[in-house]
Amino acid sequence: MRAKGNVIEVANTNAIPAHGLARISSEGRSRIEDISLSAGQTKRFPLPARAMACVELQNWDGAKQCAISGQPLGPLEVANISATTLAGVPVLFDGVQPAAVWLHELPPGRTEKFQPPNAEWTTPDRFDLKTEDVTWSCSLKDGNLFDRIQAGDLALGRLVFAIHQQTDVREQWTECDRIMSLQLQEQPDAWLVEAVVGYGEAGSASGFRAAVRLAIFKHGGLVLARPLWVENGGARNWKLVEVYWFCRPSIGGSTDDDVAGGVDVPDYYRDAQFWTDSKLGGCFGALGQSDGWLVNYWKSSATEFHPDARFQVERELQPGARWAANATPYLWIFAGRDVAQWRTVADLTRLARSSLLISAGGK
Repeated sequence: MRAKGNVIEVANTNAIPAHGLARISSEGRSRIEDISLSAGQTKRFPLPARAMACVELQNWDGAKQCAISGQPLGPLEVANISATTLAGVPVLFDGVQPAAVWLHELPPGRTEKFQPPNAEWTTPDRFDLKTEDVTWSCSLKDGNLFDRIQAGDLALGRLVFAIHQQTDVREQWTECDRIMSLQLQEQPDAWLVEAVVGYGEAGSASGFRAAVRLAIFKHGGLVLARPLWVENGGARNWKLVEVYWFCRPSIGGSTDDDVAGGVDVPDYYRDAQFWTDSKLGGCFGALGQSDGWLVNYWKSSATEFHPDARFQVERELQPGARWAANATPYLWIFAGRDVAQWRTVADLTRLARSSLLISAGGK
């Protein structure tokens, strides 16, 4: 399937007949087309010339393709290609000057353009970012990006970046133990944090550095986070197998009664995984909106917590070599007082994934 101006072409390149369904969303309306094509046949769908339209093709095997027609989006612009009004959706425009915005309301078929950020970056000694739902705190005294996350009066836990290293003799899952530099920028709807974190002394066997970016939204108890690069800071080669974000629970100030929430846990294929306290409640977890992040929360014993949110890399790194995480999507991290928040976040990500079209460089 491909777009040519305001026309979508669907071609059967197989040697046998093919059948599938296409959902066409434009100008606030959505319809389903049943498509049956003989071998080598092509079908064309004319679409409104001036409107943004999205065609999603579902093949017989469940695979999906998506094509967009209409006027291309400009920088920092989003379009609602669904038949549903979008409200309360976080959007992150990645790039040299990243911008994090909260989409308050966008009717079907409409676009919205945002202004580039003009705030200065600061270098705080610590920070407490208080939103309407959650306070995200960092003392910069260790490797935690947030060493205290609190919803109202309920402490939830901490967030730390980690990697999975492989050498000839062992596998190692290593959490960062220091923040080497950090800068903070406040925007109207969110704070942005860019930091260089690391582990081990320079030249140590498993030492590494990593740059990370986080957008802490002022609504919804949401943070979007991803690595920017990982560098071998040690004295020997090792393979960077995976990168991790660990949501380490300590609900109410301890791990007593902290359990993995949801149905059928562990399960790498659910939309969201989270920790909650069986007596105090609370909700602290993560989900991967895009392909790539695999999330699985489980306990191997009463005191062994595994908040695994991992992205596969499989890259051999020599000392001083760097893996650039250019194509790595953002992980959604959520926190709240109400244990039911995970359902709200999971529904929100599915809605955004199917309804929102973002200009190049957006997430």
